[in-house]
Amino acid sequence: MYQRLQCRIEKLETRSMLAGDAVPSIDPVADLSIHEDAGLQIISLSGISEGEGTPESVRISASSDNLELVDHPEVTHQPGQATGEIRLEPKPNAHGVATIEVLVEDAGADNDYQSTADNGHTSVTFTLEVSSVNDAPTLSPVGADGQPHRRRGQLWKCS
Repeated sequence: MYQRLQCRIEKLETRSMLAGDAVPSIDPVADLSIHEDAGLQIISLSGISEGEGTPESVRISASSDNLELVDHPEVTHQPGQATGEIRLEPKPNAHGVATIEVLVEDAGADNDYQSTADNGHTSVTFTLEVSSVNDAPTLSPVGADGQPHRRRGQLWKCS
């Protein structure tokens, strides 16, 4: 008797390799939801392994599809380690959604990134959602000329 199995694909994952080549790997990264102005976010990477070649030949990069929300993240990874980090910081007062792609590439059997025909690569994506925050209003003193002044008895301007 057979059991019916159901599964749902949670993340987009792309793997590319030549026949007989071992492809590099990386574990999926969970989606991230934060408030605007949340500051620097450090996201752990795991399951990083090389394909063909040595661990030193693994190159990892990350990109954002919404540069108005967040610049391309910085990746930290030590050669030979199965872990790493992504550092990203949404722009001030920005909110919205970005898809972040993390690409792991090996240098192939010839250990040369420039000859891409034998390079294996894997990518995973995750969603960064930055929600808006209702910022508190500010007051600054304004003189008759419209310029800010720091003396008593001046008008105040709300912004």
